[in-house]
Amino acid sequence: VIAGPAFAFELRPADAELAAAVAELRRRLPHALPDGYLSEWSPSLPAWIAAAGHALKRGAFLVADYGLPRSHYYHPSRDGGTLCGFHRHRRAGNPLARAGLQDLTAWVDFSALADAAVAAGFTVAGFTTQAHALGALGIDRELADLQRGADERARYQSVQSVQTLMLPGEMGERFKLMALTRARVVAGDGTLA
Repeated sequence: VIAGPAFAFELRPADAELAAAVAELRRRLPHALPDGYLSEWSPSLPAWIAAAGHALKRGAFLVADYGLPRSHYYHPSRDGGTLCGFHRHRRAGNPLARAGLQDLTAWVDFSALADAAVAAGFTVAGFTTQAHALGALGIDRELADLQRGADERARYQSVQSVQTLMLPGEMGERFKLMALTRARVVAGDGTLA
């Protein structure tokens, strides 16, 4: 809602769809949510992943974003949710400030993504952190190649960049990757469909 010259949040009773989603979430969590708990929910996630499923008959679909599995995403200590704004690459205190001038983002509930993917006919082939994925893909070799023949400043900058991508306090643990696959379907006569 608009409150004076700015946008503001307004508490409202949950509609039937949201109330049902919260009841299902509470049933699936290993812990209770405290009174006043705030978080985000993406009602369009199943439709989005189903649309991707219609476009991909076989192959792999890689989802990469900030996020957590459900039990961490909805942990009692995360009672303010994940919605935040970024202005000029810095986190903004109020996600509703600077309307149109800052990016808004919320983290992904990767368990909800996996549930929606399986319902859409995908197989969850893997889930990991960015740090583990980049390590497995050989970022250390890439860094060594970048540093070969580079001056001291360029070597320092490349190490700083890799640390941003890999460290837990940076993107290394916050950014997750989930691989979803659609296997080839073998028809009764042994041909690929």
